[in-house]
Amino acid sequence: MKLIQIIIVLFVALATNVKADIVLGGRGVVFGEGYVFSLKAPGGWMLDSESGVGDGFHAVFYPEGSNWKNGIVVCYPQAHEKTAVLMTADDVAKDRIKDYRENGSPNYTGELVKVVKSDHGETARIYHFKNDQWGNIEAVAYFEQRKTINYVTMSSRDARAFTNALSAFDELVKSYVYIGESLQSLPRAE
Repeated sequence: MKLIQIIIVLFVALATNVKADIVLGGRGVVFGEGYVFSLKAPGGWMLDSESGVGDGFHAVFYPEGSNWKNGIVVCYPQAHEKTAVLMTADDVAKDRIKDYRENGSPNYTGELVKVVKSDHGETARIYHFKNDQWGNIEAVAYFEQRKTINYVTMSSRDARAFTNALSAFDELVKSYVYIGESLQSLPRAE
């Protein structure tokens, strides 16, 4: 029933051509080739569909009173197309470690810290990564779908802020709703 309500809200938003915005506690749709999913900003966090566009992110999240550019902790969703080599969340995480190590972060590490379910029953494998050349600490929740691995990253350069934001990250991850492989998965206005 909750999924039907979310789809109705998304249908109304798409039918009314909602413009880019920054909204406290907002829910947004993330889509691209082979994926459509939705996320809701955690309590006290902003959904921003404007500020991350220049960096290639059409939805970013950060605590109220902060911003995308200078935020001490930020979150952003992405998707990775499955390939013959990268078929699982674990494959993508291992590839990430290899890529970082080969490109200037030889001490980069990552570990699976837990597996959780979203409120809609989707399984997320959550990894923590650290020791990149910029000093980032990151949590990444990977969701395996048929064509893609969809994921949400929380990033910070401050260990205390990272730890303090983990409950908000968990809330964001639990809000994940997989909608389908294209916008055609959504109901259309007649």
